[in-house]
Amino acid sequence: QQLAKGWESAIVNLRLPCKSVQDHFDFFLMDDATNSLNVFQSDAMGDKHISIGAWQTDVSTEDAKTLSRTINYEHKSGVSIANVTRKQTYQRCGSHACLKNVTNIKGIPAVPSDTFFVEDIWFIDSTINEGIILSVKFNIKFTKSTMLKSIIKNRAMAETKEWYRQYSLFLRQMQQKPPLLKEIAPTTSSAKSNSDWVELLLSSARQYMPDLSTWSHTAPILFLVVLALIIYQLKQRVVVLEEILEEFERRLFELEKSQFVVQLPTVETP
Repeated sequence: QQLAKGWESAIVNLRLPCKSVQDHFDFFLMDDATNSLNVFQSDAMGDKHISIGAWQTDVSTEDAKTLSRTINYEHKSGVSIANVTRKQTYQRCGSHACLKNVTNIKGIPAVPSDTFFVEDIWFIDSTINEGIILSVKFNIKFTKSTMLKSIIKNRAMAETKEWYRQYSLFLRQMQQKPPLLKEIAPTTSSAKSNSDWVELLLSSARQYMPDLSTWSHTAPILFLVVLALIIYQLKQRVVVLEEILEEFERRLFELEKSQFVVQLPTVETP
């Protein structure tokens, strides 16, 4: 009831095959977790210069625990690079836990620092059967008045929902192969993206080579050349699409901002 007003849902009742709340923490939130936020933000979100501080114990009893840490990273939003600071507080009590995030963003064009922040809360609950349920709600809070409030709020909401959409996909991918959670630690930050490229390349190659298995045995060198050409063409198309999208977002933001420019009346001189 306290979160009803002004709070939006980002994740609703996402079931995960973790054995317990502590199991979820060990897999996804612990400092050296295999599927940590560092892995997600670098691989899925493309964030740079990620710095995740170690958890600090604020309260620890037999039945309850409170931890806190700070995360800093650079996130590309449109044509600008935003500096993000996220303070996390994790609380566990028995078979329930919650994670509170307070996120401050600097470096957005035309938006003064400390104008707003994003607050979100994860609700992590154990189920009767083995597994947990994750729900997330968030809220955009303003600390300064601004004529661009509606624009800032809409963009911040879109960015937050997209972050959690990607994170839900990340969690689902991990739950599809639970036995490997401890074994698939990537050796580089691009392990996931490389796997996606391989699947896409094989799918494209089959369009040109119906009997791919037989053909690759007889001409492996030419097969690799074809794959290299497909990689090059796909990368070129991605670069072009990213440039078009960035230019579109820049123009849209300028158009929205111009709607708030106050036109002063001209005074005619006698």
